[in-house]
Amino acid sequence: MPPGNARMILKGIGVSPGVAIGKAYRVDRDRVSLVYYYLPSPAQTEKEKKRFDAAVDKTEADLKEIKSKIAGEFPEHSFILDTHIYMLRDRMLYDETVRLIGEQGINAEWALRQAVENAQLIFAKIEDEYIRSRISDVDYVAEQVLENLTGQNRRSVAGIKERVIIVAQDLSPADTFQLQVEKTLGLVTDMGGKTSHTAIITRSLDIPSVVGLENVHQAVRSGELMVVDGYAGKVIIDPDEELLNTGQH
Repeated sequence: MPPGNARMILKGIGVSPGVAIGKAYRVDRDRVSLVYYYLPSPAQTEKEKKRFDAAVDKTEADLKEIKSKIAGEFPEHSFILDTHIYMLRDRMLYDETVRLIGEQGINAEWALRQAVENAQLIFAKIEDEYIRSRISDVDYVAEQVLENLTGQNRRSVAGIKERVIIVAQDLSPADTFQLQVEKTLGLVTDMGGKTSHTAIITRSLDIPSVVGLENVHQAVRSGELMVVDGYAGKVIIDPDEELLNTGQH
């Protein structure tokens, strides 16, 4: 450990080189909280299917809007959003949700979450690691639809007003594309690896980033001083002046 003190030093995977020092900004992307309710009549299940369809349409419009904004800056990466737009009406997600609403008479939120859990079981059996890992894309898409179904707007990276280091459990590609380079000093996440969407995009933006830290989102508070070392894959939380002045991050 270098001279000086810090409340905590975490080791992860450096995916975008550089060193950033600044205040943490926690992005709380916990799963949308859901309620379960039963639909007692066929008329109500049909109405629920239409409500689900409207949320899917809204999510598609949201993703297309993001894509139009970033197409010039990330032409080689915008296909990721095309994949998510396609997934919105994939049989495994869309058709299964509609089936569950109709056959079980349950609300759209609960049916969609159940459809995702069914998809997770299928993906878990796939031997190819890359394809198996793409279940995360299904999760991202479903959570965006659930936000539109429930009206729960969780903390977003798009509304950041000052220069900060973003701390998150994980970021969806849509979130990562909306990073404001001029306000993002660095980025750290609990999840991810060298080939994750977050890694690819932050490298192209030259934002120092460390992923795969496992518990950084719980360990740091918004406003707390941090050092992000994208070369060594290291994060220092609440360093003292001596540690900062040595430059030995």
